Amino acid sequence: MQSSKDGNANRHERLTPIKTLSTQQDVRSNLQEDHNDKVGQHMVSINETQGVEVNQTSACAVTFGDWPDGTKEKVWLTSFPRSGNTWTRHLLEIATGIYTGSFYSENSLYKQGFKGEIDQPGQGQKLVYKCHSFKKTYMFGILLIRNLYDSMVSLYAYNLTGMMGSLNLELFRNSTDFSDMVKTMHERWRKLVVDWFKSGHPFVVVHHEDLLQNPISSVKKMMNYLNITLTPERLECLRNDIEGLFHRQHSEKFHFDPFTQELHEIIDEDIRVVNELLMSRNETPIPKPAYNTEL
Repeated sequence: MQSSKDGNANRHERLTPIKTLSTQQDVRSNLQEDHNDKVGQHMVSINETQGVEVNQTSACAVTFGDWPDGTKEKVWLTSFPRSGNTWTRHLLEIATGIYTGSFYSENSLYKQGFKGEIDQPGQGQKLVYKCHSFKKTYMFGILLIRNLYDSMVSLYAYNLTGMMGSLNLELFRNSTDFSDMVKTMHERWRKLVVDWFKSGHPFVVVHHEDLLQNPISSVKKMMNYLNITLTPERLECLRNDIEGLFHRQHSEKFHFDPFTQELHEIIDEDIRVVNELLMSRNETPIPKPAYNTEL
């Protein structure tokens, strides 16, 4: 186990292993190696009385958890917008067979198969809960981080075209709207990381770029934190349904730099601050951006 920057010892709490899931009738049918962690992770603890509803209908079905009230600590899947949170939820649901929830209750995601989306976190039936900020009441978390350059490009593209729309990169050229968005939003990216480190609460770091390169390994890292075993049956489910409906990939590449010198200075400073925190507990620093691979 690595200690945080202030030297406090990390807790070694562990979650009682969740029962091996079969499935139930509520199946998300349309949604679609291993490496050792470089740093030991904190584990979430929970009462031994927890369990999961079981039904023998489909090996890859997803169902609600059935932990008795008050026995499961909430685990927050936190990220800056456009960092792969929804795709990560898909991967975790397929790997564990348990629905994830959200702070936001987005009806569109519910209709696409995220059946835990509109239930309130207080019900305690979901594996993790999506949120784009840190709150002092958050005691356990997964911190999903994407390079800020790529997050900003993706966020602006989302604002222009929606969830899965095609992207015209010329809309970035000399765009004051893009520049204003970066200046308005960049601090939220840094603040999310800083808040988790300052909290002293157990959390695990997952880089979006690692998730792209090796999703199964990254899922195992998160499941290790949750103290859930990835069974051979669920591993096969995951391999057959990696992409899901919300893994947004754009093949377009920039042939000009959409970031001004001022924006570079702002973002580079944010990345520097976050890298110092990451390296203080032997985490991998922020990977290089992907937007500029052809510049």
